[in-house]
Amino acid sequence: MSLPSVNSPTRWLRHHSYELKLDVNDGATAFARDTKFPWTAGLAESTCTFFRSHDFPTGHMTHWNHSLRIDPASTATDRADATFSIVY
Repeated sequence: MSLPSVNSPTRWLRHHSYELKLDVNDGATAFARDTKFPWTAGLAESTCTFFRSHDFPTGHMTHWNHSLRIDPASTATDRADATFSIVY
């Protein structure tokens, strides 16, 4: 799954150096890989969702210090930080 910005539809959530930021699609193969986040049931709550990094299979999308990152989810706190509730 790739995640476009609602407010800036030409920008997509992309990881760079384990940080997630909005970036414009430059058409490069790396952009396509950097914006893929396969998702499954949440690590801390099965009714929620967690996103795995396509490039770093052991890394998960997490939130820390008011930002999104790619980090391992090895502790209960990490798993909670990597579990998201999708709102449409």
